[in-house]
Amino acid sequence: MPSGKLLTTTIGYDNKEKDDVGGSDIEKAVRDKREQGIGYMIVASRNLPKKIKNRYLGESDGILLVNTSILVEYVKTIRTMIMRTSKISESMRGQKTKQEELFQYIISERFRRSFDRVLDVHTKQCDLQTKEEKNHKSLWNSRKELNDELIDAYYDIHSGVERITDQNPPPTQEDNGNNEEDNGNNEEQP
Repeated sequence: MPSGKLLTTTIGYDNKEKDDVGGSDIEKAVRDKREQGIGYMIVASRNLPKKIKNRYLGESDGILLVNTSILVEYVKTIRTMIMRTSKISESMRGQKTKQEELFQYIISERFRRSFDRVLDVHTKQCDLQTKEEKNHKSLWNSRKELNDELIDAYYDIHSGVERITDQNPPPTQEDNGNNEEDNGNNEEQP
């Protein structure tokens, strides 16, 4: 908290890396929340129960169920609300009421609708990112094809030059035996 005071409301989470979050996972989270005095208990998983229709955010028995892809933003939102609530109720009067109000807001349809808007924008951004990556890949493939064509053209030029320069040079007059010394006229002249 900016004032340097510790928050009395805690956030706990349990990350589940399995195919489906079930009743036993929620029961354990309820038990942990009660036994450890956790204010907000979150079960995070990529595979939330099927009853969570949006597959990102829900609640069961007072436990918040959150998809891991949005966990950080969700916890930041809760933390900000806890800090504001703590700031308002610094005198400790009405804190339980504010916490309960805050919890009710977090599990409310209004909050879900607002967070659904966040998810919608997030999904659109992901779609744009995927589209951009595909376009970049297509562009890079086109560039690679052009580079391959350029390499082939350079190779053709190089091969032509090599063919011409690697051949034996054409015979000269000396090589054809037209040299007087080689014609057998090597008789000494008096």
